[in-house]
Amino acid sequence: MRAKRIRRRPADQAKAACDAAQDDLRVISSSSRIRLKSPDGTTRYMSTEEIEQRKSQAEADIKQFCK
Repeated sequence: MRAKRIRRRPADQAKAACDAAQDDLRVISSSSRIRLKSPDGTTRYMSTEEIEQRKSQAEADIKQFCK
């Protein structure tokens, strides 16, 4: 038996993207060091440049999806 795929309405997708971008920006803005875990289990800290890029992307996503 095949599982049914749940299709989200565009408004639901935009809300989910908005929420994710707001959460991402909140985390990025509240921490000076952000640790990432790779699929192999190792961890590393994001560089200042990576943090700035991610912050800019989150801000752009908020402008696009949070209306």
